[in-house]
Amino acid sequence: IKDDKVMKVTGVEDALPNQGRLCVKGRFGYDFVQSPDRLTVPMIRKDGKLTDASWDEALDLIASKIKEVLKTDGPEAIAGICSAKSTNESLYLMQKLFRTAIGTNNLASPFAASGLNNPIAELEKAKRIILIGSDITEENPVAGTFIKRAANTGCQLIVVNSRPTKIGTFAALHLLLREGSESVLVHGIIEELVSRGRQAPEPLSKISESYPLEQVAETTGLGVEVIKAAVDILDSPEPTMLVYGSKVASFARTFVMLQEVLGNLGRECGGVNYMGDLNNSQGACDMGLLPAFLPGLAMVEDDKARKPFEQAWGVELNSKPGLTFAQMVRNMSGHADAGEKKIRFLYCVGENLAIARPAIPDITKALEDVDFLVVQDILQNETIQYADVVLPAAAWAEENGTYTNCERRVSRIRRAVPSPGEAKREIRIFTRLANRLGCNWPIASGQEIWDNEIRGLVPQLAEITYEKIEHGGILRPLVDPASLGITSFSDTRSPLRRPGWTSFNYHHRTLLEKCEGLLESIPRTSMVGTYEPPGDPEEVRAKFMQLLEEEEKTEAKAKIDEIMIAYRSRRGGLIPVLQQVQGILGYLPIPAQHYIALGLGIPSSNVFGVVSFYSFFTMVPRGRHIIRVCLGTACFVKGSGKVLETLSRHLKVEVGETTADREFSLEVVRCIGACGLAPVMVVDEDTHGEVEPSRVVEIVESVRGPIASIEES
Repeated sequence: IKDDKVMKVTGVEDALPNQGRLCVKGRFGYDFVQSPDRLTVPMIRKDGKLTDASWDEALDLIASKIKEVLKTDGPEAIAGICSAKSTNESLYLMQKLFRTAIGTNNLASPFAASGLNNPIAELEKAKRIILIGSDITEENPVAGTFIKRAANTGCQLIVVNSRPTKIGTFAALHLLLREGSESVLVHGIIEELVSRGRQAPEPLSKISESYPLEQVAETTGLGVEVIKAAVDILDSPEPTMLVYGSKVASFARTFVMLQEVLGNLGRECGGVNYMGDLNNSQGACDMGLLPAFLPGLAMVEDDKARKPFEQAWGVELNSKPGLTFAQMVRNMSGHADAGEKKIRFLYCVGENLAIARPAIPDITKALEDVDFLVVQDILQNETIQYADVVLPAAAWAEENGTYTNCERRVSRIRRAVPSPGEAKREIRIFTRLANRLGCNWPIASGQEIWDNEIRGLVPQLAEITYEKIEHGGILRPLVDPASLGITSFSDTRSPLRRPGWTSFNYHHRTLLEKCEGLLESIPRTSMVGTYEPPGDPEEVRAKFMQLLEEEEKTEAKAKIDEIMIAYRSRRGGLIPVLQQVQGILGYLPIPAQHYIALGLGIPSSNVFGVVSFYSFFTMVPRGRHIIRVCLGTACFVKGSGKVLETLSRHLKVEVGETTADREFSLEVVRCIGACGLAPVMVVDEDTHGEVEPSRVVEIVESVRGPIASIEES
């Protein structure tokens, strides 16, 4: 810290679980704390425009609007959304505000998800790991190093994904399947395990009976023998650690079923382990930012579970579960389910919902149609244009409190710099608003909220004090399902019977399948396609000839055949063949890949894996010049998103596309290792740092030379 500014971030040596290591986000993603785009004063919309206001004006308006909606439509017409990046103390107070002062369970944290059953350190000790739907070296690099170490020391790693990943190169078995078919594959594995004598509870057996391997193979695009090879690895008395990513979080229950059949629940180096993206996804679950659960995962429908909270808070709580995030969006966009009250008031904390489009097509209409929208955030963002009131909040470096990471480790954060302008800590904002709604909350510190409320109401956290975590985090224990009165899979109250929840892990995923785009930090580029299994040899040859005819390069077939003959018997010949064929065609579409696989006598999935892994191969026509924009954390907070938007508008192409004259192709990358020059764009081999959107056209046209720009033509 220098002059009240964050200058550098380093890891704490020997601190668990990272042992001093930081990912790119942790090491370089701090500039936004002192960004000129920080919100510094409250704003109120007057005559269609947001204007500066005092805190009293803003909070009085919010309170009066809440009271108005409560009087006319009741508490179910109010909803709240909070980011899983907030502290535990902030999350706790927000849900308390909604449940006590307002009386609704319409609460959601879109990325709230319970994390690992097992400590991260066990990844390195595991003898078997199945990694499903996670590009872990990109999404959670530190955890990725543990898995790579395990694989390098004999761990049998199975990687299941719909697209190639770097971690796949460490796998004993890499299953490249069709996107969205991960759950089908796991059900097929369960069925095969049962056929080999593994025991499964009756409900699981009945479910998996409808997944014969031949059908699973057809659906996933994998061969029956490949699936059996995976079962051979998993069917062992030694435990397998199952790890999965946010892309497949909606399949959590299926993963629990697999581990239950294998007997891996509750075992060291076993369990069901969600590897999420946000720092406090677990804390959002623990603090009750869920429509059906109070803090500590106590069910709102359970009279006995509600009683301690009602006694502590002095109110009778609503026993009806609220709407999930997806249900809220549908409701506000005019598609409410029968019996639902129309949501008229939305309080959004730390989530830039507007950028969810096109992943959630209804989100724009939802934001436009809701009667009153409060946005509480740290930076200017796209959602603010829809807001009626904007509240400036403190960033992580300005907060005191705790986070709970994905392995359930509760750790301290401490205020390092002051907040800019009039931005306030979230617990202060929630307290002041609650008192305007008739509560009598004291102005408390994060430690006082933790000691006086959270520890007393959440049994798993009772023994964790600020003093104990002063110099390092502490793992909180897992929740025992029996403590919630759940004793079996068939229990109707079991979270296994609730979408997105598991009996031991308590995952919560409210996003529907169509919302999965929210979970990716950068847009998928069409330079990388989806794997398609080949047809019979004659079909492969016919489609390849059709491709050559469309490209007007039928004469190239003889040359390509010569190349394949020359390399067919050579070890490592695939990459040279791909390079030469791409040199002839300009790109490597699926028909060309199938033809190369046929000519070299290797599986098509192997060819696809190489093409989609290496950035110098492309599946769509590439331009003479390749423009890459870095969307890594350091670049993004410095404005690379606006650089990309300007490029896309000027060239009239989207990410992954090539201009009509095949002059330019536009791509994005996660990081190019030049964070100090952020924002960065690369044109061919030339790196341009500290790029302003106003310079983009000049840079592009200097490469194009005297040829007229697309906009001018």
